[in-house]
Amino acid sequence: EGLGKVSTSDDFQLSFIQLDDPLLQQIKQDILNTDIDTLTPVEALMKLNEIKNLLKQIS
Repeated sequence: EGLGKVSTSDDFQLSFIQLDDPLLQQIKQDILNTDIDTLTPVEALMKLNEIKNLLKQIS
């Protein structure tokens, strides 16, 4: 019954972020171009830290 309902709180959250921001586009491409199947755990943590540092530039 509740499967067809769409949460509006998620839509509201997205409105605070400019999705056309070049930095967010860069992060998106970086994530899409990362082959997670070949990363070691340390490399994965380093990649997350890299993305975290990029996101700090936005806030």
